[in-house]
Amino acid sequence: MKKIIQKNKFVLFVSFAIIFGILLWGLVSSRKLQKIETYLLDWKDLNAVYKDGKYFINETVKDKGSSVRFLLGPQLSLKRGSYSVSIDYDAEESQEVLASSSYQNELNYLDALPGVLDRRSDNIIYHFEVKEDISQFLLNFTYSGEGDFSVGSIRISANNRMQKRICVSVIAVVLFLDFLILLYQYNGQKFKTFLTLFGIVVLLSAPMAVKGINQGHDFIYHCLRIESLVDALQSGQFPARVSTLALYGLGYPFSIYYNDIFLYFPAILRLLGFTLIAANKWYVFFINLLTVFLSYYAFSLMFHSRKTGILLSLIYAAASYRFINVYVRSAVGEFTAMAFLPLFSLAIYRIYDEEKKTIKELFPDSVILALSLSGIIGSHNLTFVMTIFMLVLICLFFLRKTFRKQTILTYVIAAFLTIMLNLYYLTPMLDYMINIPTAMGEGADNTISVFIQDRGIYPGMLLGFLTRARGAGTADGDSRMQMTPGLPLMAVLVVGLSLFGRNKKNQWYRFGLFFSLFSLWISTDIFPWNYLGIHVPFWEYLARVQFPWRFLTFAILFMTVFAGVVISDLKSKTFNTVLASAGIFMLLWMTGSYFDNNSMAFVSDTYNLDRSMIDTHFYLPGNSIGTFESDLVENYDENIEAKAVLKRKSDSLSVYCKAGSNPGRHYFSVPVYNYKQYCVVDDNGNEYPVINGKQNLVSFELPDNFDGNVTVYFRDPVYWTISLYVSVFFALFLCCGLFIYWKRSRRFSESGNQDIN
Repeated sequence: MKKIIQKNKFVLFVSFAIIFGILLWGLVSSRKLQKIETYLLDWKDLNAVYKDGKYFINETVKDKGSSVRFLLGPQLSLKRGSYSVSIDYDAEESQEVLASSSYQNELNYLDALPGVLDRRSDNIIYHFEVKEDISQFLLNFTYSGEGDFSVGSIRISANNRMQKRICVSVIAVVLFLDFLILLYQYNGQKFKTFLTLFGIVVLLSAPMAVKGINQGHDFIYHCLRIESLVDALQSGQFPARVSTLALYGLGYPFSIYYNDIFLYFPAILRLLGFTLIAANKWYVFFINLLTVFLSYYAFSLMFHSRKTGILLSLIYAAASYRFINVYVRSAVGEFTAMAFLPLFSLAIYRIYDEEKKTIKELFPDSVILALSLSGIIGSHNLTFVMTIFMLVLICLFFLRKTFRKQTILTYVIAAFLTIMLNLYYLTPMLDYMINIPTAMGEGADNTISVFIQDRGIYPGMLLGFLTRARGAGTADGDSRMQMTPGLPLMAVLVVGLSLFGRNKKNQWYRFGLFFSLFSLWISTDIFPWNYLGIHVPFWEYLARVQFPWRFLTFAILFMTVFAGVVISDLKSKTFNTVLASAGIFMLLWMTGSYFDNNSMAFVSDTYNLDRSMIDTHFYLPGNSIGTFESDLVENYDENIEAKAVLKRKSDSLSVYCKAGSNPGRHYFSVPVYNYKQYCVVDDNGNEYPVINGKQNLVSFELPDNFDGNVTVYFRDPVYWTISLYVSVFFALFLCCGLFIYWKRSRRFSESGNQDIN
């Protein structure tokens, strides 16, 4: 490697110069940002009345229900760049603003989406970009025809979003090209393998090469999770806890109940100037990349073949149900977890395929298993529950080998490492699960049921390879989305069954066949889910997967493993070619079906989101479903003479309040749900006990004649912080250990001149 670096000094120098130059350009151009002065009186007051320093409109000014342009301005020239507009307003019903131009041809120079002026807020930071200089820029406010609406002030300023995005993009391209050059000179075979795998990733990501993005089932919900992380990072809160973007300020603890460690990647892209659509697309590309390369790593080691590893990574990553998860359901947690399942299968293979006696020999297997489980925990809770269920069945399948000393020790070490690596998330999550009464705990959400059998796949749908991709998950008949592992995997299952006679003594053939068939069966509506829910006490916990067809995830995994066994047995280039062709054909078919009657979304920022979209309301405090629809600030205070919200951040809310001197208690409520760990302090450092107020709001009692500011903020307990440090320590420990293991393995491989064929 040192020789290769020496050989490419010039290339690396040029790369360094480009990176330094683009960073310098970004820094210099960011310092030249300007603020643009604009005065409301200079604007065109279309259908509006200027009153008390504001432009005002309501149903008496314009006919009710008639949507009209309300305000237009400032008609000035703007240079190429990105801009922010801060708008103070008051709206009884949500209204809209859009960046535009007086000249029709200049509209193509603007990259802007409508901004929603939500009725629950009084300010919006609206972003847009100018791709070429324009001479007649204007903001176009639209009045919906409902309720009072006024605009108080408008402040326009340039920002450095475009510069940051260009810098990041250029640096990424330069580093990628450097990697390709160094890899080509280091190992030609690995270079070809990388290009082949990267080509698969590009094919998998082709559906995103369009304007906008598909509005999958859970798309808005996961966008809100990403924006919540952005809000937390901008406020200096890490790790994020309760999102105050959700429910328009009331808050929802996404980051406590759902591990969002991987979502920090698109959140950081947002901070680096990428739009919400672009951040989502790059996240999907990253997970496709991770899925393909981890699949190749796992399957090539399991079957001792580079070519088999490539083929299996293709049919696994291109499986029809995985495509549905990514592009139709927008099931971010599930398709992220699927990236780590091949590592899980590799760990199982190593544990049960080889005899190991010493801890030194066992430790790599424990690490692989712990890393796979940690990746799944970091992605999706329900997939982790299903993984543990499958792991129990695997232990029973290999019963004799399971109760060997070395196997038990491997599992114990893996369990310990998994817990330590994920203590940062498990501690607050279990703390809330045990100590916080939620809507799910009180049975307020009717989507939680032990009787889920009728939601399973109709068995015939497993063969519906060429049906349309889009649809619902619980609908009947042809209204359902496509639910099948796909043509290649189902074909391999049929071929593999024909080889039963000569492979029945092969433990991995039996393993792959049994778990493939079982995973398919448990996904269908003919599996006795309801009977087991009635007669098996623990089954209700497994039934929380909500939809039996989620087990198609594991059907794809085990069928891919089974395909590897069949490929190794047949050793037929023709069969492999047909299988690869079928995988690519199905991927192209799914892409075409995806674009047929597709529903595209255009969301660039927080203001394009419906912030009431928190999925199933599982973790609202108590039975609070629906309370966010009303104005929760009014009528909840006793003996409070004055109150005002001063400043809201991700982890805090500053309010001004004045308590009266009348007899009685002085209660004050703020529009934030009372989740555990909220604290209340005044400017003098005095802390007031938090009370669970009406409709589960944060409430507290103030002393007589109190007149001042109070801050409500979220404070991590000490044991949460300790858990975070423990996880960081073990992550660093494993990184060092894996680096040492890789160095030793590479030396051994080079000395023996070994490579996977």
